[in-house]
Amino acid sequence: MSTGTAIFLSALMIGVVILYRSTKDQWNWKKGIKRGFAAVIGLVVVLTSWYMIYEWNSKRPRKHDSYMGIALRITEDEVLFLKGKPNKDSEPDFWVYDLPESSSNNKDGAWIAIRFKNKKIRIVEAVPYGNPGRWQYNLDQVSIGDSSEEVVKKFGQDYTISASEDGLNRIYSFPKFQIFFALAANRVENLGIYDPTG
Repeated sequence: MSTGTAIFLSALMIGVVILYRSTKDQWNWKKGIKRGFAAVIGLVVVLTSWYMIYEWNSKRPRKHDSYMGIALRITEDEVLFLKGKPNKDSEPDFWVYDLPESSSNNKDGAWIAIRFKNKKIRIVEAVPYGNPGRWQYNLDQVSIGDSSEEVVKKFGQDYTISASEDGLNRIYSFPKFQIFFALAANRVENLGIYDPTG
């Protein structure tokens, strides 16, 4: 505690004692202390309730209209303006962009895959490769490596599953939230958002 703080607290205590001695016959101090205590308890209850509601609401899944700065249903021209030219591996309705965190030797990192339908974005997908390190592009706290049980626990039972012909891969789609997770060996490998109406 600094000297200034000690002086301030001492002066405050002395002031309260002087105030009490000079007004003890005129004010109902007992009633005032009870009211002050009740007000402090009430404030603590309100702030605790607000914090608990905020925490609960921040963990609830939400509908996603954009992912990594790219919104669903925008046009190819808007994507060009926002992200520049796609990688050379891109196709007319399937554009690829490396994420800035990807390594310069292109062995570790991730890329964004954008799929178009009728010249508008229908899917934005994050695809890690190699060892992308700490994955920061999760969707409502579900990320690369999470299991199907964790995905369903977070987003609920309202989903569809698309399985590959060999049965090794599945895509869990949640139309209410406009998100999907691609899994293999019961672990999320890719994730993204999509337009369920398209």
